[in-house]
Amino acid sequence: MRHIPSAWETIPPEASAAARERGSAASLRRILGDELAGSPGLACAAYLTTKAATSAPTAGRVMYAGLRARPVPGDPVARLWHSANMLREHRGDGHVAALVGADGRFTDAGRETKRRVEALTDELATPPYEALSPAELDELIAELEPITARLVAAGSR
Repeated sequence: MRHIPSAWETIPPEASAAARERGSAASLRRILGDELAGSPGLACAAYLTTKAATSAPTAGRVMYAGLRARPVPGDPVARLWHSANMLREHRGDGHVAALVGADGRFTDAGRETKRRVEALTDELATPPYEALSPAELDELIAELEPITARLVAAGSR
């Protein structure tokens, strides 16, 4: 942590975040290829993911709130990456909240606590998706399948 202030002298936080976003979108576009990156399915997935990602409250979710404060990119590939990143941080912030005070040791009580934490994390991650109708959620899942398959085939997890 002591190196962070000097890192911002090299590249300001806003420029660092913008570079990360550009590089991530470029990598995603390269992995997906022009056909999939430019497909109507990807544009639809980007729209629905953004609708979900921008709908949840930010209270108690510091990382998610920080990403929500950034502008949503216009390019569908960059927008999909940005929105998926917001959803990941929304879930992560919920996981941290669920862990507060938890006993995670590998005892029977620890395993039960871990199960409860994971269940609560899942529950806390649902609000963004409640912005989508059941038909939109089904459509999002269907549109993400070929994108996910391509990413998994490229070694992404």
